[in-house]
Amino acid sequence: MHHLPRPCRLLLTTFAVLAGTLAAQRPIVHVGGATPDFADLPAAVAAAPVGAVILCAPGTYTGFSTQKPLRVQLGSATVLPAAGSAYTIEVHDLPPGEAFALAGGNGTIAAGALGCLRLHGNGAPVVLERFTAAATGNRSGLEVQDCAAVLVHHCILGGAPALQVQWASFVCNESIVLSTNGVGAIVDDSLFESVRTSFTGTGMPALRGFRSAMRLAGDGSIGLSVIGGSSIPVSAFEAVQCTVQWQQSRFPLGSLGGAPGFVAIDTTVWADDVPVLAASDAAPGTTATARMSSNTPTIGAIVMGYAVVPALFGITGVYCDTVNAPVIAAFGVVDAAGLPVLANVPASNALRGELFNLQGVVWSTAGVPLLSGPGTWTIL
Repeated sequence: MHHLPRPCRLLLTTFAVLAGTLAAQRPIVHVGGATPDFADLPAAVAAAPVGAVILCAPGTYTGFSTQKPLRVQLGSATVLPAAGSAYTIEVHDLPPGEAFALAGGNGTIAAGALGCLRLHGNGAPVVLERFTAAATGNRSGLEVQDCAAVLVHHCILGGAPALQVQWASFVCNESIVLSTNGVGAIVDDSLFESVRTSFTGTGMPALRGFRSAMRLAGDGSIGLSVIGGSSIPVSAFEAVQCTVQWQQSRFPLGSLGGAPGFVAIDTTVWADDVPVLAASDAAPGTTATARMSSNTPTIGAIVMGYAVVPALFGITGVYCDTVNAPVIAAFGVVDAAGLPVLANVPASNALRGELFNLQGVVWSTAGVPLLSGPGTWTIL
């Protein structure tokens, strides 16, 4: 029998307690397949109670618009826009509280007249993971406006631009942001975190920030690049009136026409080596994993919670618990190999649809804490 390190045993105990103490299993709605509750997504979303889990069988479905905090598991489905719709999926005006989650087992979301997905006016967190937003022409992959907290995890966002963020707290974790025509990602008046995410622009910058606080975590394997045949000088990363926290040497930068890789205008740059936190979600009865790594060996911890908070260890954070004491999932040396967490999720439907958010922190030799980007375990 293999013995897990002490932090992992603690986390297994936490999952077991949660499985036994959650008030009730979330309602589960089946879409498509042999015995569906609904044949298509719009009717299922309209009928599902708040907090319900919607499970899609493989197939092709129609997009939807909702103001309810649901858990939608697309699986390998393809989602097409409803006739005449601007966006295939819209999540808007969620009240503060329970999160909305959209997860795909490598499913695909096509674009409406203006784009694939739009999030706006949300006071609750939104988690998007493991799907491709496949916009073509001058349509966007993902637009985010006036949102409390958005976490994009293991997604491919394509479009022109692929990503737009304004007035939001936004995290892009281990994803691909690829513009087919123009800027890859535009960030305006936002708190923006990127964790081992690649950005690509076509003939324009891969990432452009305005009046934003931006933190980028990388390990040298993922960069920002500009593609296209133009000889006009174009930088990979532009920041105007921003605060940028990153270690530039960890990011390969590909510009055009001899332009510098990074251009900072009226911008403060903090040369911090932000640690990388990578998480993989799980279904009940399988294993959830997380690993935090740092190019500079140090001491650190991975903390697990439920919801969004403004601070952890006295510094600004994004995801952890506001009500209960955070659970320390792992504590030890953080280096290039990483500090791991391995948790077997109990085979209980009482956990299906729950979100367990993870935040890492490392301490410098001077005892100064530095947060990783956040991650999440979506139990679907």
